[in-house]
Amino acid sequence: MHMKTTYDLILLDIQMPFMDGFEVMKGLQSLAADRPLPVLVVSAQPTHELLSMSAGAIGFISKPFKLSDFVGRIETILNLTFVGRKLRIQ
Repeated sequence: MHMKTTYDLILLDIQMPFMDGFEVMKGLQSLAADRPLPVLVVSAQPTHELLSMSAGAIGFISKPFKLSDFVGRIETILNLTFVGRKLRIQ
């Protein structure tokens, strides 16, 4: 899907069936090696934060989370993405 559409933000859980979020990020890295991954990782495991950031994620949210914190983080990331895009155009 990421090859067809460039997403501004991907919400990614680490624990998923078939492949974990780290494998997904590794695949995304190969598609977008020239820019940061638009990935916000969501996980209940505190040890996943450092691993996620090292794998290229732009943010991490611990479960359980407050909805207001979650929405705030998404808004911040999308606003930074928008500003970065405007700067690249100018």
